[in-house]
Amino acid sequence: MTSRGTTTNHALRRALLQLLAPGRAITTAELRTRLSDDTAFSDVTQEAVYRHLDALARAGSIRRVTHPGRRHIFWSRRPCAVSAALPQE
Repeated sequence: MTSRGTTTNHALRRALLQLLAPGRAITTAELRTRLSDDTAFSDVTQEAVYRHLDALARAGSIRRVTHPGRRHIFWSRRPCAVSAALPQE
């Protein structure tokens, strides 16, 4: 992966973390819409958003929330989580 691709990945993950708040779970689709509306990620796909959310969840920065009987996946930021998925600046 190129340096530019890595920079873009980190920027996308930072943007996702900024959109997520502890205690409020939102869907992958809503996050993609907000990224498209509020940031420079207007061309990001829902699949790419999901991959980055999954990576952030594996790193312990966010959590995946499921609701029985609902097909949508929700995501919430962990309280006081320090992201191991992002480089320290």
